Amino acid sequence: MTADVLEGSIGSPAAPVVQSSKHMRIVWLMLALHAIAFLCFYPRALTIYDEVFYVRQAVAFSAGHATINISDPVTGTNGNIVPSMYPPGASILMTPLVWLSGWRATFLLGLLSVSLAVLCTARWIAESGGSPLYALVILGYVPTLIMSRTAMSDVPSAFLVALGLWMFWDNGESHPWRRFLAGFIAGVSACLRDVNPLLFAFFFAGALLRRERRIWALVTGGLTGVGFRLLASYLVYGDPLFVTPHPAFTGEYFLRNLLIYSVALLVLAPGGLVCVFGYRGRRWPELICTVVTFMLLFVMYDYSAAASGGLKQWILAPRMFIPLLPILAFAMAHTAPIWLEAFARFMNQQHALVWKHAGKVAVAIWLVAVGGIGWKSIALYRQHEGVVSALYSRTDPDRPILTDIGATIKFLNEIHGPRMVARLPIAEREIEQILYRFAAVDIVVFSRDDSAFWAQLAAENQPFINALDKKFSVAPVLEQRFPDLGVLQIWQLTRKQ
Repeated sequence: MTADVLEGSIGSPAAPVVQSSKHMRIVWLMLALHAIAFLCFYPRALTIYDEVFYVRQAVAFSAGHATINISDPVTGTNGNIVPSMYPPGASILMTPLVWLSGWRATFLLGLLSVSLAVLCTARWIAESGGSPLYALVILGYVPTLIMSRTAMSDVPSAFLVALGLWMFWDNGESHPWRRFLAGFIAGVSACLRDVNPLLFAFFFAGALLRRERRIWALVTGGLTGVGFRLLASYLVYGDPLFVTPHPAFTGEYFLRNLLIYSVALLVLAPGGLVCVFGYRGRRWPELICTVVTFMLLFVMYDYSAAASGGLKQWILAPRMFIPLLPILAFAMAHTAPIWLEAFARFMNQQHALVWKHAGKVAVAIWLVAVGGIGWKSIALYRQHEGVVSALYSRTDPDRPILTDIGATIKFLNEIHGPRMVARLPIAEREIEQILYRFAAVDIVVFSRDDSAFWAQLAAENQPFINALDKKFSVAPVLEQRFPDLGVLQIWQLTRKQ
């Protein structure tokens, strides 16, 4: 199978219809294998900090609310808060899944989104005369394999980009609904990530400058999509212009980000950035400007996922480029075959066979990666479920919990069970206020050990606990290590007799 794939890639970019049909069947096969692995190793736990907020918001939406009710153990009052400050689009897409089968069904959004992103990109490439096989770059990108197993906005954003540009690419020659839909998707994509419209902006500006047909439909669709974003922000946050608070764009991590993102676009998406600069097909100035601008935006962004450390950083930082992958795949489909054909002229038949075997090895590696990631994920999910089980079994819903919310939010939130929570550190007078209403308080600390950032926070917690012992009775309840995650510690705090 792989030999045919390679032969089809090293040839004219304008692949015959029969060959394109064969390549689409291969795309379907690879998606089927991915889906089987996904379902066999189904996600069972929230493993990313941001993911918690998307799912909490989806659960609130499924109950018909934009807010959740919380009790403040310090003041003794109840209040409503918005469970997430992120754009509500991803949570809105998850809501029907929550209705169908509870909060764990939200993970299906990743599977559906990556499948649709690949299929839309494949159709976009095929209609432009390229091999749809290049759409598999999206699926082969390691951050995609992992993030498609989470309830996040990155992979759904890639689907919208692929669908929107596919609808847009025909120069307005077909029915105006395609242009309207392209504009609408570009506008509404801001409901998932604030920067998503940037992936459409240069293409739309080029169409406007060239005075292409049915620009009115494109503009109308775009304004309608933006209107949906404004409406959603108003309904959820009470402000149509609400924007998620983000780190700044000062370039503080410029060199670190440049390294990570260069590796992402050159190695994880093999040769993707090179193919972008070599692309000279339709709308090539817009395509290159889009990729360069998008990359520079995140190089200047004051976020590098350094707090996660190790391999996690090399997943969480490059995930930012998942929505860019359909554009990279398109550029590769129209650049790589020309280069490979030129290279093949200098190769004899024996060397050509080497390339075919290399293709088989690449597919084998991908299959092992898919299965390995799924298998490793099962162990990770069990560890997370173990933390949740230990935490909830050793605390009481009638007692308040003091905790470092940043470290425990994945395990301690309303979707796992009701608890009254106050944030650490906390003043002694506020603890006295709590103990005036409650006989005891639980202190929950989860010491992550995956980076220097979390190690420092863990080191700061212990002196605080030791200081409490001078004025209150602090009894240890649990100390349990969870490999690859950290240490869960629980104390019970009461008044000194």
